[in-house]
Amino acid sequence: MPELRPLPVYGYEIQKWLEISHTELWADVLYNYLDDILHFPFSARCVTRRATSPLKPGDKVKVVGMAPAEECEHDMFVMIQWKGDQLAVPLMQLEGVQVDEETQQAIEDWRYWVDRGYEL
Repeated sequence: MPELRPLPVYGYEIQKWLEISHTELWADVLYNYLDDILHFPFSARCVTRRATSPLKPGDKVKVVGMAPAEECEHDMFVMIQWKGDQLAVPLMQLEGVQVDEETQQAIEDWRYWVDRGYEL
């Protein structure tokens, strides 16, 4: 298992949660952490293409919330304003633009986990 910096989640350290073998529970913990720490709405910029998303690098969007939990069982998705509607896109595809410190930290935490090979 890759090294992961300890981060507080509901009074526990992330490393303790990594010992959980139930992917569904791990997804719930991460979803709730991101939902609590990200301050919506916030501006973001697309930094990478994903086959599941119409965004292109450089696109600027307004992130309005977490996608429904059932959409986040294998990846973390956020809802964006898109052509007069809302659309779920992978959080990994975005970087915050002039966001507060907690929101920036949560986005960086998600990248850190994914970059080290953790999967839902």
